[in-house]
Amino acid sequence: MADSKVRAQVRRLLSGTFRPDDLANLFLFARDHSDGREAVGEIGDFAAHQGKRTKGLISRETRDWFAIARFHQARFGPGGPYPLRADNLPAVTPEYLKASLRRIDNKALAKHARMSRTEANRLLPFILRTLTRKPSGSFSLGNIYTLKERSLLKTLLSLMVVRNAFDGKRLFSEFTAVLRSNGLASKAEMASAPNLRPLIELFALSLMHNCLIQFADGTTTTLYVTRGSTLEVCSAVPVDAARNTYLSAAVFSTNLDPSEHCTERLLALHNWRAIELELSPNGRLDLL
Repeated sequence: MADSKVRAQVRRLLSGTFRPDDLANLFLFARDHSDGREAVGEIGDFAAHQGKRTKGLISRETRDWFAIARFHQARFGPGGPYPLRADNLPAVTPEYLKASLRRIDNKALAKHARMSRTEANRLLPFILRTLTRKPSGSFSLGNIYTLKERSLLKTLLSLMVVRNAFDGKRLFSEFTAVLRSNGLASKAEMASAPNLRPLIELFALSLMHNCLIQFADGTTTTLYVTRGSTLEVCSAVPVDAARNTYLSAAVFSTNLDPSEHCTERLLALHNWRAIELELSPNGRLDLL
């Protein structure tokens, strides 16, 4: 159960007296009491361990995005598009196929591959075992005999599924669920604090900005906050050898309007990647 310090911080937060340190402590509490709620546990991990991340929901989704982007980069790079050849599939094909199946939703899987997820999960390991790595690093596809196997492979190779790891709505729902389940706040109290959700989302944005995600091969990518019509956290994959062009996708999205939730001095800056961000005491995203 929550101690008196946590209860006091929740009461202060709900009263509108905002302190950034309160949110950090509450996310650390939520991480230890998440009961499987991955989004709130993930932000708790960011609060506890800033710097390089090698595991967790954001890391998994970023790895999947890298596999997907690199696969399609090989197909649609300079001089492309190139047709897929069964004897010359990109080096990232095994990771791509697994990521693609994880990301495709059940409705799309049924529509395009005409099968359930259970059946697809059973067939994919066999397809992966037919792949043979060539000296060049690319893969050659072995014999795929059945109509179902061909249908699943065609579906996974032809679709590019882009999605975030989670959004602000899910994060806020999980955060408030932890508070309610631990007797720290009621549903009515949450409803009486309309500015709470933006604070939760902005705090998450500030934690993830400029955080490194490291992969098993030592490759790293940096998460960064972007501003368009809304604020998001994105990861980018270089699509040329000179690293001048990137394919970017959101890993955390919000519906927050930058003009309403960022300070004027932050909005005046064009390149946010070169700076650090924080949630200011007035509840706006700001330059650290």
